[in-house]
Amino acid sequence: MSTTIFRQGLSTLLSSAVVDILAGVTGTNKAVDLLKNHFTFTAAEMAKHFQDGYGYALAAISSGLATPENQQGFWQTLFQSNINRDLATRIEQHYLRPFAKQQGLTAAELQVFRQTAAQQCQSVAKRTLFQADNVRFSEAELASFVTSDGTHSITDLVLEQIQVDLDQRVVALLRYNELLGNALLLFLHEQLRKDERFNNTLAALQREGLMIDVREIKQIVQITEAKLNQAFAAKQLGEMAQLAQQLERLQHIESVTQTHYAQFLEFSQQFADWAQLLNVQLEQVLTVLGQVLGQLTQAEALFSNAYQQASNDEERALSQFNLFQVFIRQQVYEKAFSALQKAIKLNPQRYALHNVHTYDIQRILGAGGFNAIS
Repeated sequence: MSTTIFRQGLSTLLSSAVVDILAGVTGTNKAVDLLKNHFTFTAAEMAKHFQDGYGYALAAISSGLATPENQQGFWQTLFQSNINRDLATRIEQHYLRPFAKQQGLTAAELQVFRQTAAQQCQSVAKRTLFQADNVRFSEAELASFVTSDGTHSITDLVLEQIQVDLDQRVVALLRYNELLGNALLLFLHEQLRKDERFNNTLAALQREGLMIDVREIKQIVQITEAKLNQAFAAKQLGEMAQLAQQLERLQHIESVTQTHYAQFLEFSQQFADWAQLLNVQLEQVLTVLGQVLGQLTQAEALFSNAYQQASNDEERALSQFNLFQVFIRQQVYEKAFSALQKAIKLNPQRYALHNVHTYDIQRILGAGGFNAIS
């Protein structure tokens, strides 16, 4: 893959637009020299970080699209603890449901799409996209990391490589509010911030007045405004002029932060809990995810095959009732209702109202109406 995505990802994490502004104010051109001294990653090392970030991002998205039961199984297997309920519904709340509304999906269509998207994200997470030679970045490449360029979307750059293996609606979901790109950046940042070379780079840029913590820019602006008001009240004209210039610069940075970084900063706060996945080898994460997502799919195929091969109505009814339970776990309620109807029709004595109280009867009835099951 070209260095375009390296540039886009790293320029975001290094707040290149802010570096640009501050370099213009200070009249210094030290940013590249600072990166040469501190940002000593090789292209191969960075490719590995991007590759892992990509894999973890799609694994996390896939798990977030899974049913609550499957999410619970995923986190329980990896960490021997239950998933936080808020985390379990975060993808659904902020991405899946708004996207479904935008697309005009019915409840039944959403359930099918959710399952498809989870499985496809898990599948493409195994793809190798990022490879590079074990060489240091050139001076021109380092300069690009601290030069603002907002013309490329990380999501689009990645999707160019994998969209052939995805349904178009899954592609649209990953593109929705830059879901895939922000998830990749989150895991990339979590990896880099554990490396002293990255932290030393940030510290050096701050010492030279070339970086401000964009997460605190609003507070910095407010403090500067208060100082300006105090200088005005005290009629300190020299101080006022200096603070006014400083405030104008900070407000410019605040504006740039909103347009360039606010979405990622909000995402990284919302999904900070995902970072714990980095404590588990990616191969294990993908294996567990595949097991959790594959269990119900395999069961569905098994019972569908059993239905086709059944020699009598009793066996066919049992297969349909087993499918009913699989669809309930998948929360595909129209399919569940249809399978239950078939089981009752084939063997009414055994399956009519058989333990129906143990299932989400309101949703099942909502798929076909009360009279349809009586």
